[in-house]
Amino acid sequence: MKFHPLDRLKARGEPQPEASPAIEPAKQAFVAYGVDCVLRGTIARGTSRLTDLLNDQEQLELADVRVAAFGSADEITVASVTVPRDEVLLVHASDARGDAQRRRRTTQHPIAMQVGPYHVRAYLHALPGTEPVASFLHRQSMVPLTDAWIEFMDGNVRRRDRVDALIVNRQQVDWIIHATGNEVEMPDLPLQAALEGHLKPIGS
Repeated sequence: MKFHPLDRLKARGEPQPEASPAIEPAKQAFVAYGVDCVLRGTIARGTSRLTDLLNDQEQLELADVRVAAFGSADEITVASVTVPRDEVLLVHASDARGDAQRRRRTTQHPIAMQVGPYHVRAYLHALPGTEPVASFLHRQSMVPLTDAWIEFMDGNVRRRDRVDALIVNRQQVDWIIHATGNEVEMPDLPLQAALEGHLKPIGS
């Protein structure tokens, strides 16, 4: 089941005036992609890696939030909002690498996936000798990727965003495949191909 965070924000009533306080050191810029909108704000990260924070909390507390609905030129602004993690498909934030001492040696693998309305191409990092897609399917809910492209339709406009680091909600992934490089075009394969072993649908 896919959720719509925009519906929750509309139910809050009149939007509050946009706040512009200085971002505290414990917070960082945060962009969350929902089914029908993109949320931009800040999140209190503290000393945790952002991936760990997202995996540890089922409710995300966002502040100074601007919500852009697909196909609309207007934005909704709220001082704060609580968003269930299940409603977040993708996340990216600046300076989210965390503690270098917690990193392990990994091998990067180019992958492509469909996450709701989003096409994603990126690198997945897996332990040497492991099968990358199988590794992805057995991780916690929020999985980090690097050097990612995000493609989606915003109304009648196709958008293509490039981010250095992206965190994907594994439970919302529709399918995932191996790719041949970071710049490979998304394959236009019918869903029937999943039955023939070309795609790896999630939850089938």
